[in-house]
Amino acid sequence: MKENVLMYRLRDSSISKRYMLEQFMISRKLVFLYKRNQLDDFAELLPTIHKWSDSQLHEDERNKYILARDTFHKGVGLIQQRRFIKGFNRISRSIFLSKYFILRSMDGMSEYVNRMVVR
Repeated sequence: MKENVLMYRLRDSSISKRYMLEQFMISRKLVFLYKRNQLDDFAELLPTIHKWSDSQLHEDERNKYILARDTFHKGVGLIQQRRFIKGFNRISRSIFLSKYFILRSMDGMSEYVNRMVVR
């Protein structure tokens, strides 16, 4: 991939980053329907899509979610640099910045535990 295309994809104002919360909530519903074997029933998914496609409705929550995600990744970076106390401080702060980021964190922990149990 050429460098200029890569820089286009990684900028802070990209659509993927701006609508990260909406993508997360819709994908969460898709996973829920998949686990219940109802993925072919579009009527189950439609209310979630309508709820999260009105971007003005969720502007404040979207900004909180992005801030929480960025804070979390900065914390991970600090831990990788062996700055453990500052890193764990950032990670723990990130969880309380957005109620949806808490959901994301809990989903991630749940999947991790499920994989460990299956082994």
